[in-house]
Amino acid sequence: MIRKNKNYLNYYVWFGKIKDSSRRNVATITGRTIKSSDPVFLAYMTSGMSGPSYPVKFNKHSYNVVDEVTGNIVAKVDDRFNVYNELGIYSGSLHNVTRIFNYAMKISVSIILIFLIILILLLRTTVDSVKPKDIYITEGEMVEVSDEWNIFGETENDKVIMPGKKGVYYFSIHNTNHFDIVCTISFKDDNEHDIAMKYRLRKDTFTYLKGSSKKYLEVEEMTTKEIVIPAKSYVTLALDWYWDEDVNHQVDTNAGSSAGADYTVYVNIFAEEKTK
Repeated sequence: MIRKNKNYLNYYVWFGKIKDSSRRNVATITGRTIKSSDPVFLAYMTSGMSGPSYPVKFNKHSYNVVDEVTGNIVAKVDDRFNVYNELGIYSGSLHNVTRIFNYAMKISVSIILIFLIILILLLRTTVDSVKPKDIYITEGEMVEVSDEWNIFGETENDKVIMPGKKGVYYFSIHNTNHFDIVCTISFKDDNEHDIAMKYRLRKDTFTYLKGSSKKYLEVEEMTTKEIVIPAKSYVTLALDWYWDEDVNHQVDTNAGSSAGADYTVYVNIFAEEKTK
């Protein structure tokens, strides 16, 4: 199936491996099977967040995505490396670097590349790591934690975003107490150029705490209450972000023309003991 509008994920097919943007191996390709035990990679494969269901026809060149932990087939990938979950809903596309490399090897003439860069914003985030964040709620009946996050990426390529670009940032809240806690999470941003960044918060692929599969919210609408975490356990959440391409193009133009424009996301978590 040829898709006109692809949403490329930050995963790259490099011969018999699939790597993330940090060049870390997250999956192996053996025959027509893609095997992985990486939970973030598998979450992207099964997300189905990039579009409606399509009548997909898989052939002998298609791939099964297998969870190595359970042995189950969790998604399908067609011969153009478009990913579909078990319901046939498009989850995104993988970058086929192997094909690009093979094409480049066959070219014997000089190529002039013309780059047309439109409305690109280089974000200088205030922290260096984009690894999933672990937040620990330590002993105490009432605790408040504040932090600032780099949700966009650690490479320069990741930090270059533009209208229409999407991403996800995972974080875990650990309750180290001997009692259950209830949390309230709120977000705010430092956004001097009024960039149309929007968000949604989910507990897993289909359970949205804020927003929905079709709707992102403004950062001030993201306050989420009554998140219960049992004693000596944790919860992992996903913060989806999206630069809304349909909002105020003049603002986007001004931001894109500002070299090194800054955008910072702040999170505040208030936790207290859950009462019966």
